[in-house]
Amino acid sequence: MHVIHRLVPGLLAGALLVGGGSSVLAAKGKATTPHAFAYGKVSNLSAGGFTLTRIPKKAASTTAAKVVQVTLSGTTKEKARKGTTGALSNGEWAFVVGAKATTGISANRVVYSVKAFNAHRMSLRIRAQRIHRLLLRHAAVGKVSATSSTSLSITTAKGKTLTFAITSQTKYRVNKQLATTVPSFTKGEKVRVRFVSNATTKSLTARVIIVVPVAAA
Repeated sequence: MHVIHRLVPGLLAGALLVGGGSSVLAAKGKATTPHAFAYGKVSNLSAGGFTLTRIPKKAASTTAAKVVQVTLSGTTKEKARKGTTGALSNGEWAFVVGAKATTGISANRVVYSVKAFNAHRMSLRIRAQRIHRLLLRHAAVGKVSATSSTSLSITTAKGKTLTFAITSQTKYRVNKQLATTVPSFTKGEKVRVRFVSNATTKSLTARVIIVVPVAAA
């Protein structure tokens, strides 16, 4: 039990299986595959998967150990932490990242060690990376083709039409100055839009709309 007592307070609390929707930004009602994290001790290891058990940190605890089944596939990536050599083995500690399945987790990645480690920090980093991928920052330049109080459409030089949602957080710049009021856009007017793209809903949201000054004759 000495290894268990060395677990830091930051280890995943509550249930062994820590899952979330595929995105906190996903459209309501849109079917997605939930992602899940799990941490615990490996047992019943086979080519197709293993059992992951989280043992209570306190030796005298009356809380039952929590168990989840992990499924492995040919695309699952396994990585040993520093100080651990060889393939994943029974009795080692593992942090699993994957998709929720009917019987547990379908693993995409498994990080393992002969010693217990801080899985909470890893889960936070993975969540942050996922949100960053979902909200990719972009910029586009084009001429206004349509506008309303909630959206702006532009046509790029290559003839592609892009439509951006306008929110209360959208900022505007006119004549290289931050506008204090929402400007009136004219069809054919050239603008540059800085926006974020939601990888799940494919929607574009304008963060900053810049009116490009007309070049002097």
